Amino acid sequence: MTTDIIQQAKRDLRKEMKGRLKGLTAGERESLNRRIHEFFFRLDAVKKAKTVMIYYGIGTEIDTVPLIEGLLAEGKRVGLPICRADLSLDIGEIESLNQVKERYFKHFTLMEPWDTPLLDPAVLDLVIIPGIAFDMKGNRLGHGAGYYDRFLSRVPQTAYKLGLAYDIQVTSEVPVTDRDQPLNGLLTPTRFFQF
Repeated sequence: MTTDIIQQAKRDLRKEMKGRLKGLTAGERESLNRRIHEFFFRLDAVKKAKTVMIYYGIGTEIDTVPLIEGLLAEGKRVGLPICRADLSLDIGEIESLNQVKERYFKHFTLMEPWDTPLLDPAVLDLVIIPGIAFDMKGNRLGHGAGYYDRFLSRVPQTAYKLGLAYDIQVTSEVPVTDRDQPLNGLLTPTRFFQF
């Protein structure tokens, strides 16, 4: 497949998945999030990790606030992504969600660490990654700017890369290019996949 065809396939899949996500009611979303929260802390990768990068879920993303609070309560080092204008990510280390503030960035409102020390990607044991779509080979489709793919190329091979998704976001195949970084695992409300 040519790059143009792959990019168009990604745009089409993004549009389809965003439609599916918007179709979830608040009650359905709450119930599905609760199931993910229950399973998350049972995963070996979570139990073993000492330093974790996790995103702050917004909009139709998985609600990660209880996960962040739980990781902090367990005494783990926790970092949240900070989006930069050059399309790179830094990691701001937090000790409390009081250090996280709303920030308008490009076309999104993000929740990011505010005035916190930065974590070196080399110390990460576990990276929790958002996405629009995921497949059974460990591929993910993001929002299209490539923040996570560039970031993951700087993370140690030993760091476990875990996606979080609703079951409706899992598809037979995600179109990928050489730059797309695969995951090690995917957690949904009903299943856990290791790749």
